[in-house]
Amino acid sequence: MRSSKKGNKQHKNLSMKKNARFFLVLSFVNILIIAAIICFLIQYSHLKSKNKNQLREQNFASYVEGLKKIVNNYLVIEQQNLKGWINYIENKNLTEQEAYELIKMDSFDKEGTTTQIIKSDYTAVSNGSE
Repeated sequence: MRSSKKGNKQHKNLSMKKNARFFLVLSFVNILIIAAIICFLIQYSHLKSKNKNQLREQNFASYVEGLKKIVNNYLVIEQQNLKGWINYIENKNLTEQEAYELIKMDSFDKEGTTTQIIKSDYTAVSNGSE
């Protein structure tokens, strides 16, 4: 009987060791799966963040290009206006004072940039700054 109890005890010990090994292997596999999921999520979030930043950069670049075209078009129009004024003033042989008064009284550009440029230039010239 003693040998039977001893055999049962050894069998239980062996069974417990197998269960402990199985538990350790199962825990290790679970930890590996969790680590793989975390690595995947980190890579995915970095990729999404990178894509979002690239999209922002592209949007900003297209915005700047649009503004560049608007400013360029505006400056071309202003240059054409100035050339028109120059041609008119030269054809009429107006003095500086007459040209200034004509531009100042012109109704289509009282508040415009062309008039402001000419006013500032005329003021500088008439004050002897240039």
